[in-house]
Amino acid sequence: MSVPYSDHENGSVLLDPIDNEMRFEWMDSNRRRNLFSLTRHSRIRANQVKHREQLVMIPPSLCGSKHADTVLGDRNNVPFCFVFLRATIALDIFKTTGHFHFMPRASVKEQIVVAGLRTLHQKGYNACSIQDITEAARVPKGSFYNHFESKEDFAIDALNRYWEKVEDSLRLLAEAGAPPLTRLNRYFRHLNDIARENQYQTGCFVGNMSAEMSDQSLPIREKLASLLKVWSGAIETCVREAQSDGSVRLDIDARSLAAFLLNSWEGAMMRAKVDKSHAPLEDFEKVAFTSLASATATS
Repeated sequence: MSVPYSDHENGSVLLDPIDNEMRFEWMDSNRRRNLFSLTRHSRIRANQVKHREQLVMIPPSLCGSKHADTVLGDRNNVPFCFVFLRATIALDIFKTTGHFHFMPRASVKEQIVVAGLRTLHQKGYNACSIQDITEAARVPKGSFYNHFESKEDFAIDALNRYWEKVEDSLRLLAEAGAPPLTRLNRYFRHLNDIARENQYQTGCFVGNMSAEMSDQSLPIREKLASLLKVWSGAIETCVREAQSDGSVRLDIDARSLAAFLLNSWEGAMMRAKVDKSHAPLEDFEKVAFTSLASATATS
């Protein structure tokens, strides 16, 4: 990403969000290329700076971010300060630096979400500290609070990220060319295969958080309720199609059947974690889909 900052284009600054390193490049008046590198916690002495007019700190308030870290050189009347922001680097209101670029690597927030979701899924909410999350993400603990107000706030973001995977698999329920009951069977078999691949160690993150946090956090409970409602609704649509073609019983409404399928699968998943066995999931498939079938379809 490149953003014009002044009317000159002979300089740039690159921020590596993973290593918190800034690299400044510019051409001096003799057209010589200069390169200067700083880590987040570097302190620069005045005699280290040859081109003192190149850079200046812009107050964070002018950059539209309430979360900023600064790295300051020894002043000595040298305007050589840096502002680290979520997505903005403010610099050079003098002459030379024309563009800044973000290095093409994952953002710190992305690191925290990916590693934190994995850690939460493995340990559970209460057994997982913010320190655990930031250590897994390999970022300073303070970086967590640049992006999340609390662990509760992070957990909701982690649920949203996990939901992306759930939502992606829901496409199996709408797959063209297959009867609706077949699609339902394939969908739950797909979920069961994932559990087998993971050796029944982590289970379903939505189910785990539902069991652990429903009475401890209202925002998390509300997020879980909304996700489960959408999940059940996608299954309900497929069940209704199966009722229309006569392959699923009509004496129970589609909403109730869909809720039964999802609730039963979550329970079977929990038992599979305890037993470290596929048997509970096999039992789910056998009983659930035998119960779904209409008398006409089984005769």
